[in-house]
Amino acid sequence: SQIEQGNLEDRLALQHALNQLEDKTREIIESVFLHQESRQQVAQRIGLSPVTVTRRIKKGIEELTGLLQQSSVSFSMEG
Repeated sequence: SQIEQGNLEDRLALQHALNQLEDKTREIIESVFLHQESRQQVAQRIGLSPVTVTRRIKKGIEELTGLLQQSSVSFSMEG
């Protein structure tokens, strides 16, 4: 269906954007948002302070937002 196609495109765009982030930032975002780990757990596991983890999340989300806005423009131009 068209809705499923849109969801697939969204997921592919998100995965593509995640892959463009710095490795540690991507790992933090995936751990917190996809695997439901707490920021404290992630910080302990990768050896950063919780404050640094929070900063990385904020920076990563800003980067993802910009990347996804760019990709939505290219998707709409293709369609």
